[in-house]
Amino acid sequence: MLEWLAALQADPLWNRSTKAYFHARGLDDPVKQQEALASIQRNVQHILDTQQMCEGTEAMLADGAIYGAMLQAARLGDTAASACALVAPYAGPKLTPEQAAAYADETRRYAEAALRKGSWANVFALASVSSRQLSDGGGGGYEAYTYRPDPVMQLRYWALMRHGMAEGTEDAKTFDGGITALSSAVTPAQRDGALRWADETYAKYFSASGPSGAVMSMCQY
Repeated sequence: MLEWLAALQADPLWNRSTKAYFHARGLDDPVKQQEALASIQRNVQHILDTQQMCEGTEAMLADGAIYGAMLQAARLGDTAASACALVAPYAGPKLTPEQAAAYADETRRYAEAALRKGSWANVFALASVSSRQLSDGGGGGYEAYTYRPDPVMQLRYWALMRHGMAEGTEDAKTFDGGITALSSAVTPAQRDGALRWADETYAKYFSASGPSGAVMSMCQY
């Protein structure tokens, strides 16, 4: 959000007048302009309110301490921590291959355990890390260690998420298309097994968890 504020402050139209800024974006309705301005003001206030809370966090992120804190919380059953530790967005010291493998195994274990608590955030996290391979850019987050493409596992988690979506919504339609595509990338036996797992897991752990929501933060740390 700091990048958003910097970009806004550097925008020549914004600096000239808010009316010119909104006009350039096709927003000429005065009521809509006021709503947008109120939203911008709320975002700016949120940045100001949270800056003090974030003092000193740069060092915690840079030295990898955030990962130690998340893992400890995940060991104690914190489902938000297990989801965030798995998607691993923060920079940290480079791990050895052995350390990387241990980290990936441990975080996946905690995320899978969180499914038994009906945690949608962990379903999303597991689906995300099963979707693609991320390269180790050296200095990026630990996601380079946890992301491994696996179409069967991705199909499992997509099918599970789909159970939590209302019929006819845009989210449901998007996931239906994704599930069809993933199903064609695996064998019929793998497809049937993944869909059966999703049915059973939803019925056992998620039917009382409410809707999944296609837009969900996987990392709230």
